[in-house]
Amino acid sequence: MFRPYVVNGFDCGDLARLVLKEVFSRDVAIPSARGGGPFSDSALVERCCEEIGMRTDSPTDGDAVVMIARGRLAHVGVYYEQNGVPWVLHNSRESMQVVRHRVRDLAGSGFKLDGFYKWK
Repeated sequence: MFRPYVVNGFDCGDLARLVLKEVFSRDVAIPSARGGGPFSDSALVERCCEEIGMRTDSPTDGDAVVMIARGRLAHVGVYYEQNGVPWVLHNSRESMQVVRHRVRDLAGSGFKLDGFYKWK
């Protein structure tokens, strides 16, 4: 699924919401970050974790992957497994497009795993 990252238009939350709806037939109320800047993005992600997700150590396809980017809790992706390998699909501001990373390779790609969340 190729979609460019668009500041104030199509961010990581927008991609997660789209994937959940189109692939998993789930309508999750993930808010979009619209122009508030990195600190408000961090607050938004933290609030979403508490309001619409429950932390889990056993993620399954479609669960949220919450990441630390640029030193702040500010990024979300969608978890899936392919051939037994855990992946995250996310819309990266740094790459300006949708990317996928093996969960184990996130740190080498500039992201730190905060945790996995099941949608409420």
